[in-house]
This record gives sequence, structure tokens and C-alpha cells, in this order.
Amino acid sequence: MLIASLVNSSALYAKAGDTFIQGQLTYTIIDDLARLVSVKEASHTIGGDIIIPSFVIYSNIKYTVDFVPSNSFVGLQNLHSVTFQSKNIKILTGCFRDCPNLGSVTFQEDGEYSIGRGSFQDNPSMVGISLSPHLGNVNATVFPHLVNITENVFAGTGFKSVLLPTSLSSISQMAFSKCSNLKYVRIPNSVTAISKQVFWQCPSIEHVTLPSLLSAIGSLSFNCCSELTLPNIDVNNLDYLSNTAIIYLGSGLPSVSSSFSLVST
Repeated sequence: MLIASLVNSSALYAKAGDTFIQGQLTYTIIDDLARLVSVKEASHTIGGDIIIPSFVIYSNIKYTVDFVPSNSFVGLQNLHSVTFQSKNIKILTGCFRDCPNLGSVTFQEDGEYSIGRGSFQDNPSMVGISLSPHLGNVNATVFPHLVNITENVFAGTGFKSVLLPTSLSSISQMAFSKCSNLKYVRIPNSVTAISKQVFWQCPSIEHVTLPSLLSAIGSLSFNCCSELTLPNIDVNNLDYLSNTAIIYLGSGLPSVSSSFSLVST
């Protein structure tokens, strides 16, 4: 009788690999001892405004939402906005790409987020990322603790301006490529390297500010930016010069060029 009672009791406890659905989201227990879960779409028809919580309750046990698996929300036609309540969640590769009506993403807490390659790629309606609810739907990307922006992470989004944090040191390949509405880019002094094709095919860019410590600009970083003439380069930058000094455009001439690219002097 006692043995039977223990068996029945143990069946009540969830284990690693178990899944459960709450609302529009499916959670998978990844560590039953640490009480961690991952989160993904419950079905490909979910939409509207979804909230990814910092924790969930299942079978009277509180689980921390640890990460969003790769490609978890790809191609959702009816997704309008995503709000992250956790300040330490990890967003893996390609999670929210190809969601044509995803307009905004909000991070409610000031935390150290991990954002994988191409996480928000090819979302033409996406005009901004907000750090807290009172900021609303801002037309800029602002992450206070980012060190590196990963490959393709915001490619093809609808951003109009990019204001990057002073924690940033590098920007990876094609991070903001094909952002057709992007007009203004300010890169902070902390950035020392820009990889290739970072702002490739951004035809609306009119103004770019490059910092004093920038020493490496990858090939075709500003290729096919037809509205961009001369960037504003810090006068203390010893590697790249502008205005009264020397600047090299794609054609080697100091005029508007659709193949704009910088080379080291």
C-alpha cells in the first residue's frame, strides 16, 4: 500500500522533457532540478500580442523561462508584438524571423539579454525595440548591455533609426542589411570593428556617425546606400578621415555613390 502510494505520488512531478501548454505558448522542462523551461509557439496559427513571462506555474511548481529555442516562432503571419518579462532570457538563432506583421518587441526589464543570429530577420513591419513599457514603440534599437550584435539579427526590419549602446564593441556581418526604412545610424565610441555588409542595401540611410576608436570596417559595409554621401567621422579617428580630409567612396571619387564603402587610409 505504501509502495503504491509512493509511485502515484512520484507521477505527479514533472520531469525534464515534459511539455505543457499555457495560452498560446508551449513550455518544455529542460531541467527539473533547477526548474527551468524553454518556450515556443503552441501552434503556427497563434497571433496578436504575446507575452513571454519570466516564470510559469505547472503542477504547483514555479519554473523560470530560460530561453527561446532556435526558429521557434518563424513565419507567424498574425503575430503583432512580443513582450519579454524576463531580464535574462536567451533568444536563440532565427527565433522570430519572417513574421511580416511583427511591429514591435518590448523588453520590460533592464537586463543582460542574449540575442542569437537572425533572431528578428526579415520583419518589414518591425519599427523598433522598447526597453520598458513607458518607452512605447520607439524607432530605434537600444540595448544597454550588448557587447556584440550578431549576424543578420535585424536584417530586413523596418527600423528608421539605430542608436547603439556604449557597451557595444563590434557589429557582425549583415546585422542591419536590407533595412529599407533606415535613415539614421549613430555608432558609439566603444565600437572598434564593423563587419562586412552590416548596412548593405539600406537605400534610405542619410546620416552615419562613426566613432574615434573605429579601426576596422568590413567590405561593402555601406554598399547600395544611395542616399548616403559623406559620413560624419570623429575628428580623432586616425584610421578613417572625412570632410576636409580624405575619404574613399566605392568609386574612389568624393561624390554620391551607390556602392559606398570605406577603406583604410
